[in-house]
Amino acid sequence: MILRHPATADIATGEGPVIRRRVPLLDVVVTPYRVEELLLRIGRAVTARRRLLVAGHNLHSVHLCHQDRWLREFYEDCDVVLVDGMPVLAALSLGDLTRGR
Repeated sequence: MILRHPATADIATGEGPVIRRRVPLLDVVVTPYRVEELLLRIGRAVTARRRLLVAGHNLHSVHLCHQDRWLREFYEDCDVVLVDGMPVLAALSLGDLTRGR
């Protein structure tokens, strides 16, 4: 499932919402950026003197989000949520495979 984060602009155009993806099985949302895209996004935020809240999801943080409502809301409010770990990346990739991508 692709979601749009309303608060921030897409990295490719600098306009519109950021594209987010729900990770199948884990029920969390991540921002699937490559390193170059992330660096460009950070550079744009610095140049514009805007706050950019970046967090990373690994398997432990996913577990904690299911236990702690405050932490889950924190991740949902982040501008960028990176995939930080093979289990989360594998679950994201598994979703692509099941959708035939």
